Amino acid sequence: MRRNSGLKRLITIIAAVAALGGGYYLGNLNKDLVQAKPQSAIVFENGRPLKPFTMHTASDSEFNNEDLLGKWSFLYFGYTFCPDICPTTLTQFVLITNRLSGDKELLDKSQFIMFSVDPERDSAEKLEAYMTHFHPGFIGATGSREAIDSITQDLGVYYKLHEPDENGHYPVDHTSAVMLVDPEGNLAAIYSSITDPKVAAGDFQLIANQAE
Repeated sequence: MRRNSGLKRLITIIAAVAALGGGYYLGNLNKDLVQAKPQSAIVFENGRPLKPFTMHTASDSEFNNEDLLGKWSFLYFGYTFCPDICPTTLTQFVLITNRLSGDKELLDKSQFIMFSVDPERDSAEKLEAYMTHFHPGFIGATGSREAIDSITQDLGVYYKLHEPDENGHYPVDHTSAVMLVDPEGNLAAIYSSITDPKVAAGDFQLIANQAE
């Protein structure tokens, strides 16, 4: 009987130690979750307001700061003649929407936008056709050279139009960065580029959850 009593006491001690150890582990795990940071995005803790801007979508509809309110906006700068990085980035946008399909509430509060820096070749109608080729909900807009320069300078977006060749064709150098604008219309984060939609979508969910 004493032997059994000693065994029971030992089992009780082991269980208590295991419980304490488990509690310590879970406490550290929760601490890590609280301190979790995005892997692929630079976050502005309090958001940075955007200067007033006005662009235009198809049918000459204005697209301005008010159109960013109430939604999380992935904002990209490119052009429809872009041979590589623009279609690649827009494809990543599609994959991000697929990743967010399990979080319908957040997906419904998200929009994906490209502002063209090449308005001479990209009409609003052409942009709409280009963007909806990737996804029916994607938004394309452009504006005057003055309007484009104003918003790109405000956001630190680089672009450069090269001289046309004998056929009138010209490439445009531009940043691959994607801006994440919060529902208050403030710049919340910047992705230097999006190469892994799983990571980008996870970072977005983390940023959105921490903003609540």
